[in-house]
Amino acid sequence: MKKTSLFMCAFSALLLAACGSSGNNAPSAQSTPNAAGMLDPINKQEDTKQEDTKQEDTKQEDKKQEENAPSSQQSSNGYPFLVVPNLENEEIGTIVETINGKPIINGKIIASNYQIQLNGKTYRSQDKIDISSLQLGLNTLPFKESISQTIEGLPSQQAAIEGNLRLYKQHYSVLTGTFVKKKFNQASPEDTENENTFSFDNGYAIQGDVTPFKMLPTEGVYTYNGKAFDEKAEGTLQYTIDFEKRVGSGSITGMEQFGDIKLNQASIKQITEEHPVLKNGGEIEGTAVSEKLGKGEYALGIFGPKAEEIVGVADFVIPGDSEQGIEQQDVEIGFGGQR
Repeated sequence: MKKTSLFMCAFSALLLAACGSSGNNAPSAQSTPNAAGMLDPINKQEDTKQEDTKQEDTKQEDKKQEENAPSSQQSSNGYPFLVVPNLENEEIGTIVETINGKPIINGKIIASNYQIQLNGKTYRSQDKIDISSLQLGLNTLPFKESISQTIEGLPSQQAAIEGNLRLYKQHYSVLTGTFVKKKFNQASPEDTENENTFSFDNGYAIQGDVTPFKMLPTEGVYTYNGKAFDEKAEGTLQYTIDFEKRVGSGSITGMEQFGDIKLNQASIKQITEEHPVLKNGGEIEGTAVSEKLGKGEYALGIFGPKAEEIVGVADFVIPGDSEQGIEQQDVEIGFGGQR
């Protein structure tokens, strides 16, 4: 899985249960001063017992309410928001340009002033994008991104892209692919380049409540059903994990460009790399075989407190044609499912 494309998720807890009665209606003993002006020790002990009983009753009632109150991920609206990646003063690449073999530009590209416009609102690095109103399943949202790119010794340029976010939302996870229609320089928008590319390497790709590896089931066979998608098409996912044998395999059907896809059996492994979302979670990486495009690869993560969901990406290559000047093209399919 492209771990560099996965960013920290954040959660909000919606305690839907109202604060109820503690059930401690018993009257407490009244403490009165004795002749010396001190509290009567007998009454003081009775007060302490009554207070302890009240506190215990309150704790029990609070515990019941917490157990019965669904979290935001368990609500009908599913996973509540996306966190915008931090692209302030981040290195996003390098550039080398030469004339007659001599470098005239050689430096790092530093990003700043990142913005994304979505649903009429503008968000910046590390903002939270509220997606609680979006339906569960696949959503398509027009967007515009802009960012300042600075190379040492040169004036900064404000680059921009426009297109659609394809967002697959579940209760404990969300998968977001980016279809870029065009890109341009903000200072000269007439110099627009048509892109028409789709990928999950976008900073928003996978967010959610990853299942810690040590909390994965140790027995049982679970089948996850859901959707697969690219920039325009949708298909059907079915994936089965045998948690006792620690392996999984599945299939994607209904996507004409790819034909039937087999997600070959592969083992669950623990993620040990430093990563804000996936560290100490479990993932499966294996080979994928497309009926029309041949061999590729896939990777998925496991999400939810009880491994309720999976989210992943499959990668393939469309061969090029040198005689016609057509370069090979990497293509990706996103998928997610619930058991």
